[in-house]
Amino acid sequence: MLTKLNLYVYYSTLAMAYLATLPFIPYAGSFILKVLPIYLLAFFIFYQKRLPGSFLLLGGVLFCSLGDIWLELDSKKYFLYGLSSFLVGHILYGLCFFRNWQYRASKVWGIAVIFLFGIGMLWVIKRNLSIPMEPFFLPIVFYVLTICLMSIFALFHRGDEYKYIFSGALVFMISDSLIAIDMFIFRLPNPMGSFIIMVTYYLAQYLIVWGFFQQSELETSVKNSAA
Repeated sequence: MLTKLNLYVYYSTLAMAYLATLPFIPYAGSFILKVLPIYLLAFFIFYQKRLPGSFLLLGGVLFCSLGDIWLELDSKKYFLYGLSSFLVGHILYGLCFFRNWQYRASKVWGIAVIFLFGIGMLWVIKRNLSIPMEPFFLPIVFYVLTICLMSIFALFHRGDEYKYIFSGALVFMISDSLIAIDMFIFRLPNPMGSFIIMVTYYLAQYLIVWGFFQQSELETSVKNSAA
């Protein structure tokens, strides 16, 4: 049985296995090793007790894994396919978090910070976008808007465990920002650049899934105690 403790151990092991191969990329089948940790998360979600929003979470994880594959095969040739896959993934994440929305006035400041970060990234990308990449700017704008909304929904996720989900969303934004810098502004030194991008990406996915099930288990426990 895949418990949360086992998930942490297996996920970390698979992630480190891929990270260890970064100096040797490209190599045949690298996309398989890259998505194995994400498929492990999908497996964990699927075999857990069915919870409100869990299928949306599963869909988000699977579409992000598809984006992983496209970008690993050829990040420039399949950029739009990868971007679209991650876009759908973030929409599904956002819908999952929105189901558990709980407004708190103390968190409103976070909306401004998130959108300022997104606008800043778009401004930097626009200023440095090469002519061949200009047709991609509108899809990039839509993507940044989507991940900003996803992060806001994560911020207002009900319960005390929202901090894991929100941290995952923020780390996801950082990972995507590093990818944008690497693709549109200046090349990050490899393999360190790829290492930082993938570490933040794996961490983001894990925090989102972990936080979701922590909160769901806590609420289930409270309901059972009250019954």
